[in-house]
Amino acid sequence: MDLLEDKLPEMADTARETVFGALINGSSKVLLIDPTGETRQTVEGFGPSKLTSTSFKDFSLQRLAEERPDVVITPLLSDTFDVLDVGALLTISGFEGRILAITPPLPNLPSIVSEIRAQLLHINFSLVVSQPA
Repeated sequence: MDLLEDKLPEMADTARETVFGALINGSSKVLLIDPTGETRQTVEGFGPSKLTSTSFKDFSLQRLAEERPDVVITPLLSDTFDVLDVGALLTISGFEGRILAITPPLPNLPSIVSEIRAQLLHINFSLVVSQPA
């Protein structure tokens, strides 16, 4: 048992990277919004042809038109915005790609995902749960 307990953080990291890989695979342009260093490093490892990042403050219709991402990766919640704020701008822009939100463990995640998908009907939405730092 001690051995398994020692491996749990490593297993969680591997699972998260596998999920990222499955969701990003085949994407040529990825836009990160307010990414952590860990998120940026993980996404870089999958080798999208173009990887850019922006703060939410600088996230705009013009930026979307310039970058034309296939995937947008954002925190589910932050101090100044949430995924629905990002989704609203993506909706206005006519975005047809995938949005990937990252969150620490939260209670009732299936309900959270259902609510977001109900509000962002046309966007392919996925959620990745990260381990707390």
